[in-house]
Amino acid sequence: MLQPVSTLKALADETRLKIVGILDGNSLSVNEIMYALNMGQSRISRHLKILSDAGILEFRRDGARVYYQISGTSSNGSSGQKLLSLLEIFGIKNLPSENSELTSEKKAYLDTEELERLSSIIKERSLVTLKHFENARDDEEERQSIWADPEFYGKKICSLIPSGVNTATDLGCGSGRLAGML
Repeated sequence: MLQPVSTLKALADETRLKIVGILDGNSLSVNEIMYALNMGQSRISRHLKILSDAGILEFRRDGARVYYQISGTSSNGSSGQKLLSLLEIFGIKNLPSENSELTSEKKAYLDTEELERLSSIIKERSLVTLKHFENARDDEEERQSIWADPEFYGKKICSLIPSGVNTATDLGCGSGRLAGML
């Protein structure tokens, strides 16, 4: 739970407000935060520690990287939503994320270069994700073909659909070949 005094003390710094702003809607690594704000690692790490100690941020490890996000937002926690509401009162609205667009209010908080760097991080992530799934499709089909011929079981599944059915769904459990056949 957020404590009012420690929360407000932790937010009483422009850099920490920027960090919280760019993490609203995003989960970013230390390197990505450094790049977006054009600051050194020791400075960013110090601010991240203060925000984490105050309960404002939480982190998760993924291999050698540590990703930060606003506490409580990953599981729709109320403390995360209360913090975001508090920040909105002060005019700090969420900044670009994969799920949001830049508005004039969002542009006002970071300078143009910071916004461009944050946007480039988000675009790069999207490209990496797309490339991963494009490559994974071929790998998945190859793995599946060891146990069964994808063409055979696709035709078999399609033959089991009752006549008159106009809608069928592939639940995304493979390469997408079945969806094309359906």
